[in-house]
Amino acid sequence: MTAGYREKLEALNTQIKNLLISVQRLETDKNEIADLNKIENLRNQSNGEGDAVMGGRGGPFKPVSFAPFKQATLDSGIDAALQDADDLNETLGSLHQKWRQEIDWLKTLPTGLPITAQARVSSTFGVRFDPFTQRPSLHEGLDFVGLIGTPVVASGPGVVMRSEWSGAYGNLVEVAHAQGFISRYAHLNLRKVAKGDKITRGSEIGTLGNTGRTTGPHLHYEIMFKDVLINPTQVLTVLRK
Repeated sequence: MTAGYREKLEALNTQIKNLLISVQRLETDKNEIADLNKIENLRNQSNGEGDAVMGGRGGPFKPVSFAPFKQATLDSGIDAALQDADDLNETLGSLHQKWRQEIDWLKTLPTGLPITAQARVSSTFGVRFDPFTQRPSLHEGLDFVGLIGTPVVASGPGVVMRSEWSGAYGNLVEVAHAQGFISRYAHLNLRKVAKGDKITRGSEIGTLGNTGRTTGPHLHYEIMFKDVLINPTQVLTVLRK
């Protein structure tokens, strides 16, 4: 094998290694996007689909298509393979950049869970029988049942608009987010932020309680988009219509 062929094969080997790195990087991006969008994942719980088996992975195999190598001389074949690998690396790099922009955007929205400790959703968004009157009423949020004192965290970065007692809501905190979103956390035992505070995603704003109009300890969580209450699991849906 001549020195020229050897150099080209070494270059091709390097490109293939770079491709593997690019694919692994996209896998990391994908997992980070899925992890950020926790509220969306509550749909599965609400629909009674059950919990996924930990560690389970699957689905149809759909390989990435490489352009077929030209059937010509060894020299031209190596050149074509190098060009194909370079083109694919460029495509994967562009995709990585777009996914990073998506991740940065998601981090500005209230898409996280308001409770990081173990809790369950006891009541979803929509019409239900009121727990006190047993008459049909509109429930405008999600109820998370947990122990009194369980930390309640901001589902996205923002500025505290309200931190006060508010009638049936009991101890209430409201946070303004990007894109016209507001998150609301009710029935808190303690409020740990004040109006005007700038908070980050996941920072503790209070603790789960039993204040206001409740039948027991839980967090009532609401999302408002441009002054309209929406299902908290549909934060991204309303932006992409």
